[in-house]
Amino acid sequence: MAEILTVDEEKPLTDQLEKALKFLKNGEVIAIPTDTLYGLAALVSDEEAIKKVYEIKERNIKNPIPILISGKYYLMLKILQKCFGRVLLLWYLNLPN
Repeated sequence: MAEILTVDEEKPLTDQLEKALKFLKNGEVIAIPTDTLYGLAALVSDEEAIKKVYEIKERNIKNPIPILISGKYYLMLKILQKCFGRVLLLWYLNLPN
């Protein structure tokens, strides 16, 4: 069942973000408002949640959907983790700036 989270002006987003994160970690899909429309969000690491996005959008599984990330650093960490595993990832995280 859908739940609508509203923004509290005194404490903007704190409770709402925690709830949204809980939904995502439980494999749910959430809607995120933007300035022009709503976007659907799911954890990219959760294959079943991604399937739910496709079902909600009634989109062919062969059509790609965008993946939003926080930046190049995050992308590099994910590539290293996927290709080389945890040992190299820990080495990379400990490199001097």
